[in-house]
Amino acid sequence: MKNKMKALLLTGILGTIVFGLTGCIRPTVDLNDYITIEVSGYNSLGEAQVIFDYEAYEEDFGDKIKARIDENDVTSMSLDLYYGGDPHKVMLSYCTDYELDKTSELSNGDVIKLVWDCEDETVKDYFNCDLKYSDIEYTVEGLQEIGTFNPFDYVTVDIAGIAPNGKVTITPDYDKPEIQYLSFSADKNSGLSNGDVVVVTADIQGGIDSFAQQFNSIPSPITMAFTVEGLTSYASSAADIDEASFNSIKQQAEDAYMAHWVQVEGNMDGLQGFTYLGNYFLYKKEGMVGNATNQLYMVYKVDCSWDGVAYPHYVYIKFTDISVDESGNAVVDLSKYEIVGKRWNPEGNWMLYYYGYGTLDELYNDCVVTQIGAYSYENNVE
Repeated sequence: MKNKMKALLLTGILGTIVFGLTGCIRPTVDLNDYITIEVSGYNSLGEAQVIFDYEAYEEDFGDKIKARIDENDVTSMSLDLYYGGDPHKVMLSYCTDYELDKTSELSNGDVIKLVWDCEDETVKDYFNCDLKYSDIEYTVEGLQEIGTFNPFDYVTVDIAGIAPNGKVTITPDYDKPEIQYLSFSADKNSGLSNGDVVVVTADIQGGIDSFAQQFNSIPSPITMAFTVEGLTSYASSAADIDEASFNSIKQQAEDAYMAHWVQVEGNMDGLQGFTYLGNYFLYKKEGMVGNATNQLYMVYKVDCSWDGVAYPHYVYIKFTDISVDESGNAVVDLSKYEIVGKRWNPEGNWMLYYYGYGTLDELYNDCVVTQIGAYSYENNVE
């Protein structure tokens, strides 16, 4: 019995030693051995691709790379292994990656770089394996020489509108035959503000080889960046409106109301005073729906009388979508305004009415409070 126990213990110890020694010998995969960079096409429009020799990799390591499988590990990689994925394929898929810093619009003499991004520790922990790799620099050569022309000499790119809603319009000059075989597109077409960069790309219809044979030249460059500038921006506060522009708005409001009074009353009789009290400024909240991005309510007190009885009330003249240019000057269409249209009957006398509100609170509630779900606001009325 004693001799049998000794034999079992010795067998266990030797087995442990063998396992430990085996575990220390890890295969090393030199990833660079399987990488080839190829370029093709025409000088200035060359393209590069990376080719990984999967067949050679599988032949070298298909039966050498093993995996530690943990059924309690629920990562995608572990589940792939658990359900029978080949360890050497799973390791390559989940733990190695690379990227070329430039793959298109290449010219002879350009130096491009392949950069690896690998999970070395994961490879050691799960696959008992080491990775060897280094970034690769490749000098472009052998691209076919051919004449070129700049397609952006024959296209107009306009960016207009009011920030942050600037829009791109691309107008090609189809009088040049080559342009008829190109289509132009922008990576951003709308929602633009000053300082944004829009990249316009010229796409060759029918393929570059067909184009080169027909015209004995190719477009180069095929992308061009345009920096957005010169757009006006919506005013987000009454303080954004410069003094001269604000005075013009105020004057237009008062002129418009005087004309309105005469149209309604027939003459200026009965109007004793028209006093500016301040303004309410509303700005549409992000993502909200509204007819105007901003609204400026110019608020006035009207002092008037009828048949010797005073009937003071309150009115507004509203301007909308006021913008500010890059020089800080406000831009507003003074011909587009709204004068209060609500009728007010003093003391409930239905035979007598004015357009306006009997109290300032009523005007405020109607113009501001009813819209605060969609608009932020400033109360600049004293």
